[in-house]
Amino acid sequence: MVVAELDAMRLMVAEGGDWQRWVNLSGQDYPVKPMEQIRDLLAASTSNHIRCCSFTEIAKGEPNDPHLKRRICLEYGGRIHHTPLRIPFPKKVNLEWKGSAWHMFTRSFCEWMVSSPLTRTVARTLRFTFCPDETFFQGLIMNGPFAETVDQDCGRFVLWPGPKTLTIEHFSEIRQSRSLFGRKFDHAVDDQILHELASVCCHNA
Repeated sequence: MVVAELDAMRLMVAEGGDWQRWVNLSGQDYPVKPMEQIRDLLAASTSNHIRCCSFTEIAKGEPNDPHLKRRICLEYGGRIHHTPLRIPFPKKVNLEWKGSAWHMFTRSFCEWMVSSPLTRTVARTLRFTFCPDETFFQGLIMNGPFAETVDQDCGRFVLWPGPKTLTIEHFSEIRQSRSLFGRKFDHAVDDQILHELASVCCHNA
């Protein structure tokens, strides 16, 4: 996921254009606000919206989180295999940060990221860690010139433990939230929630 996102980001930066925001979405994400409102809110913000929690914070609430062990992990046979080998982190770079894999970045942060030598350092270090998509971008932004631009609200409505699949029973809660997107949805489980959101968002737009 990290490699795919970086490749796409490099392509967007190279092609230019007038885009100002990078928003990564999965196939199970869906907007819960009208697109015009989403554009206006992001245009008014100079922050990079990404959840970043230190390993110290994570250890207090989730002491068994596998990221804390920094073990080398290999994926084969459709499974992630944890080895007993611990990955040495660079002494001059604090990579003990974790958060959500979903974020909304400014163009300036993206441009810095695809050209910074730090990106290669962090990528090499975290390549064989557990779910690096939850630590890679956190490590980069917290060790670079954009650390002060972090907004912990990544704009997603998610129900935990899970993430749970959102259904029509969550409609009111979703609409009352400040979130711009919801995850996750599954039309095979409940497509009514998607129709309702589409109706509301298009009507309000």
